[in-house]
Amino acid sequence: MLPKPNVSLHQRSLFSCAQSIRYCVQETWSARYPSLTYPYTHFTTRTQPLSVAATKVAAPDTFAPQSIRKSLLTTTTVHTSYMPKTKAVNPIGYDCVNVLVQKAINKVVTKAKNRAREKERNRADPQANRDRANAWRIENTERKAAADRTWFQSNREKRLWDMKEYSKNNRVAINKAVKLREAERRQTDETFVIVKRMRARLGSFTRSKNVPKQGHTFTLIGTSPAGLVEHLQSQAPGENLKLMQTDHVFPLSKYNIGSTDAQSMAMHMSNLQPLTRIENKDKTDRFPTKAMAAKVERWAWPPGITEDMLPDIYPGWSTPLRM
Repeated sequence: MLPKPNVSLHQRSLFSCAQSIRYCVQETWSARYPSLTYPYTHFTTRTQPLSVAATKVAAPDTFAPQSIRKSLLTTTTVHTSYMPKTKAVNPIGYDCVNVLVQKAINKVVTKAKNRAREKERNRADPQANRDRANAWRIENTERKAAADRTWFQSNREKRLWDMKEYSKNNRVAINKAVKLREAERRQTDETFVIVKRMRARLGSFTRSKNVPKQGHTFTLIGTSPAGLVEHLQSQAPGENLKLMQTDHVFPLSKYNIGSTDAQSMAMHMSNLQPLTRIENKDKTDRFPTKAMAAKVERWAWPPGITEDMLPDIYPGWSTPLRM
């Protein structure tokens, strides 16, 4: 290998790239002309004519075809038989290799300049940039989701580590943001309110009994949040569910809550009904009326409970279902 030329860092990188390309070309030559000596053995600079470097390895008459041999003997700087139209700038080695490498470098530089201009434009008007990004995401939802999944799988460990570190270093700010967001949703999102209440109720009850929750809340309920809201609204048409309380028809205390089956029975959607705060407070943990119990699937009744054990109506209530 020739010693490194006394040139700039950029030229050294270019020279190394050109050398790598030359090795690939040499392998191709050897496969195509196994009986001929590869003529372009040395890379040369403008101070060393190629014909001189080449003749140090083999005589011109062993070089291969006449056209190549004639070109080598008549070249005063570098081989120019098949030179591209674009001229290399301060070349080291063959012009054709330099042109290819310089084109690649120029593309990289152009893309870097475009990124810099885009960054400056985004900084000048951040809102316009957000609007453009949001519009693109809306128009390319599936493409964005696929790209996100691919990126996350490729950077899963790094992403999880970054999330963990960010959460640890910004816990106060995150909690504050979550509370503000939840407060806003409680004012506008009825489903969100019901979901939070159901999760909190089951969690607090299982903790009070020192037993683990046997599954996701809505897996135990047997429907989706939207399905539960629809079920409750069907029992209180026109009522605002956010102002009402979700009551367990058969109280949780009547179940052996330690098993998965018992939790599924107690939390099943048919065992849930909307009551006003006053109604729920008056009912407390008493057995439901017969009319209330009729809404519950028979398999979800607490073990040992029969219909004749249930009252027809609570004292002070106008109907078996409402005060």
